[in-house]
Amino acid sequence: MESIFRLIHKLGHAGIVLKAIFAALVADGLLLAFILLRRSYRKRYFAKRDARVFHFRAVWEQLISGKIPYLAWRGKIFDRRVVESLALDAQALDRFRVATRQNLGNSRLVGCDGFVHFDSTLCLWQTLFPLDSTH
Repeated sequence: MESIFRLIHKLGHAGIVLKAIFAALVADGLLLAFILLRRSYRKRYFAKRDARVFHFRAVWEQLISGKIPYLAWRGKIFDRRVVESLALDAQALDRFRVATRQNLGNSRLVGCDGFVHFDSTLCLWQTLFPLDSTH
């Protein structure tokens, strides 16, 4: 019984095409395996991250008041990243609300129809983060 390599060699140029097709199939299989592995890893990572974000948002007041000691979350790299991102998000939101309140009077434009119009970005942010009297 002849080996597969001898049979491919006997095919000549068709054997080269057959090798190229086989190489493409192997490359496609490896790429598909990588994509599926990466998707499963990211699914697990984001599920874990979302659970931790939900937990820290639920106890945010105790966390920033010091009722929960920082040693409880500071030693865990994953939790530390979540808390830092939540703190930066809260700080950025507070800064935006202050800046929006300060620039609210400067951003109004009266259009030719007589109505007051706001800058589109400002309207978007006011829709997402309405100004309230607590800040």
